[in-house]
Order: sequence, then structure tokens, then C-alpha cells
Amino acid sequence: MSDGYVDWLALAPEGKSPTRLGNAVNGSEYADAWGSLEAGVDRDRLLSEVYDDATIEALSTSSDTIRRWAFYQDQGELGGALLTEAPIPNALLQALDGSISPQEATAQAEADVEEILATLE
Repeated sequence: MSDGYVDWLALAPEGKSPTRLGNAVNGSEYADAWGSLEAGVDRDRLLSEVYDDATIEALSTSSDTIRRWAFYQDQGELGGALLTEAPIPNALLQALDGSISPQEATAQAEADVEEILATLE
């Protein structure tokens, strides 16, 4: 999370933003580096040429302000289980491919979430 962090960000900087802004020596090192990485399929433009300074600032500091679902409700364990088992995306996929109706998808997702919740209690 330190030595190779900027190299990892550089693999696809347009698809990620730094969740660590910097280190103890330079508190903004990774955020600053991210804004100057080359992005795109041909890797011929800097992110700073695509985004203005305000956008780069907002994207690189979003992890400080985001309120992750479930954790602020003291339901982190449920959030992790839902991420792993994906009952909502699975039901949505079935609705989108037409194998079930949106109403059935809603009922299925709700039942699956309640089942997962019951295993955590």
C-alpha cells in the first residue's frame, strides 16, 4: 500500500481513484501522482488533461467522505455478506434478462437478504 501504490493506480487510473491520499512523509503524494497519470486505451493523455483540478480533488478525496452502506448503521457484517453473496445484483440480473418480473426480483432479493441476515443473528 506504499511502495507500489502509484504503480497500481497507474494500471487503470481512469477506473480508480486513490483511497490513500499519501503517506506520513507526504500526505498528498498518491493523490498528486494520480492526477498526473496517463489514462485511456492508448495511454496518451494525462488525467489532468481530462479532468479539471476541482474534479481531480473531488475524486481523490472521496474516500474520506463516502458513507459506506451498512457500516454507519452498525451492519458491517451484513454489508460484507451481501457483497459476497450478491442477492440484489443476482435478482436484478434475472429481472433484466426477463426470466422474472421486477416485482419477483424485489421479492426474491428481499427474501435472500432476510435469509442472510438470519444466519448472522
